[in-house]
Amino acid sequence: MELEKVTAEIRPRSDWEAVDLGVSLSRSHLGTLWRAWLVTVLPLSLLILLLFFKTMGWGIFLIWWLKPIWDRVALFPLSRNLFGEEPDTKATIKVLPQQLRENWVLVILGIGFAVFGHLVHRENVDGGLIVLFWLCLLGALFYRSSIYRAFVLPVRFLEGLKGGRYRARVSLLSRRSSGAALGLTVTCVLMEIGLFLSQFFFLQFMVPEGTDWSFWQVMENFFQSEGDAFPFWLMALIAAAYFVSMSLTSWFYTGGGFALYVNSRTWSEGWDIELAFKRLGQRISLVVFVMSLFFVVSEVHAETSQERVEEVLVSDDFEVQKGIRRDYQEDSDSIMRLSGGLGFIGALGNLLFWGVTIAIVGGIIWIIVHNAQAFGGGMSPSEKEKGQIKTLAGMQISPESLPDDIIATAKKLWAEGRKKDALGLLYRGAISSMVSRDLVEIEESDTESECLRRLNGKDLPEYPYFATLTNAWVSMAYAKEDPDEGTMGQLWEEWPFPAEGRSR
Repeated sequence: MELEKVTAEIRPRSDWEAVDLGVSLSRSHLGTLWRAWLVTVLPLSLLILLLFFKTMGWGIFLIWWLKPIWDRVALFPLSRNLFGEEPDTKATIKVLPQQLRENWVLVILGIGFAVFGHLVHRENVDGGLIVLFWLCLLGALFYRSSIYRAFVLPVRFLEGLKGGRYRARVSLLSRRSSGAALGLTVTCVLMEIGLFLSQFFFLQFMVPEGTDWSFWQVMENFFQSEGDAFPFWLMALIAAAYFVSMSLTSWFYTGGGFALYVNSRTWSEGWDIELAFKRLGQRISLVVFVMSLFFVVSEVHAETSQERVEEVLVSDDFEVQKGIRRDYQEDSDSIMRLSGGLGFIGALGNLLFWGVTIAIVGGIIWIIVHNAQAFGGGMSPSEKEKGQIKTLAGMQISPESLPDDIIATAKKLWAEGRKKDALGLLYRGAISSMVSRDLVEIEESDTESECLRRLNGKDLPEYPYFATLTNAWVSMAYAKEDPDEGTMGQLWEEWPFPAEGRSR
């Protein structure tokens, strides 16, 4: 995650100002959201409706049940676009099947409920509607949804936290934003209902005057009819109206919740301060450059002026006229004394300039040394060619930033009570070793869970150890939970990364 690439102003905001930022973010990337929806959510929704075409109401129920997964599809491009990345279609398509696998319990429950309701609905229309009502109510209140879903979704989807670590992280971030998250949920529910009904009002308004047909009369007949008399076109129209209202609401709901999440992290982790340090370094560098350029131009101008003076003095216009009695030698001495004075002033100006320049350069070096994490230095040409990175999540992972014996140093830090530093050193060493040996491609914007996901499936012997190390590091860094002695003993004894893999 590279904060300097962020496309919005990162600063502490009020909660509703942050929601407004999220809505603006969704509005400015509607094209990206449409493309993501058309290649993922829309085809799967059409497939669900076709499978339940005889009782399409249960297909709509299953689409509603899976809304937490649809939100993840919208969150993926929004989170990338905020940090200056443009995800391609291939990466977007991978999000949906991956989230369906990771949330398989939610998917299985939704399919099971829909199939059960479909069977009941075929035999008894009233019974099917009663089952549908209670399943929607129970799902919304107890299992499927959270009243803060859009706000806590980035914690689960982007950070990959679960269980106790997830609850601890949410508790930390929601201390100042829980009220706004609840208000956002209620507002978007009302907006979804309003969008759904407004489409039918619009349809009724488009009916020519004098026509006996009334959409509301059709709806009344629909609820009074038997199961074999349900008009297919009416259910298809209801499904289309719900999909449109659900899609529009989900985009802005997800964007508002994501902006609340970013604002909460800005308040708690000081993202704006880190950005201020980086901008300060850039401005100081610009000032030094401008002053150097001004000095060069001044020197050139002085040399040109001196040459011009000499040309004028030797010209015919300055010949001593007859009848003017002037001691040329005295004038010459006066000019020489004046030149000597100017020369002293010029030397003093040069001394002051270089003194100020040295002070500014020394200040820049001091800021960089004492804020190394914020600046996160650039890559050397050889590293750029290899595509290697030097920082990850604000941590230095370059080989030169690590000790020769990582395990010994980490044990010493652990014994001194600096447990987070010790575990962080192990994690940095593992990432550095894998990147240096080209075992995995990692980007600076990756989170811990994304690094683990990139390593998964490569059939590497280091994966089990790295998975244990990642879980221990995330628990300590975010949930403030120390790993047990058994886990630490395993991390000390089973270190699989060779020292020679860290080229210096």
